[in-house]
Amino acid sequence: MYTSLNSPSQLTNWKSIGGDPCGESWKGVTCQGSAVVSIDLSGLGLTGTMGYLLSGLLSLGTLDLSDNNIHDTIPYQLPPNLTSLNLAGNSLIENLPYSISTMVYFTYLNASHKSLSSPLETYLVILLALLPCKTPYLFSYDYLLV
Repeated sequence: MYTSLNSPSQLTNWKSIGGDPCGESWKGVTCQGSAVVSIDLSGLGLTGTMGYLLSGLLSLGTLDLSDNNIHDTIPYQLPPNLTSLNLAGNSLIENLPYSISTMVYFTYLNASHKSLSSPLETYLVILLALLPCKTPYLFSYDYLLV
């Protein structure tokens, strides 16, 4: 993700290859033991994309990328145990990935403040898939309809 975000200086101690996010105290990363459980990079003025290698973060429960200038699409495969995703205030395009509907523990999504550019109807399919198993306690929408 570091390289996809254009290797920003705001992410102190992060490395493009290798490194130990827990042992080296990477900015915005919270660990339990050696497992990354939360990434909060909100409001850091980051630019670039989310990257496509997030599914390997098996212990990640919270991902907050809000209030940055992240663009492009949301990766199809998000971390499988994600419970909370905050993408508010970015410039993402396309749909939410269908894989969100298969996430057993997923309960929170904030895609407000024009962070997604697809019409609202495209997200209703994802929400309907979530509702029988679990109830998201926040789904905020304020879309730029194109």
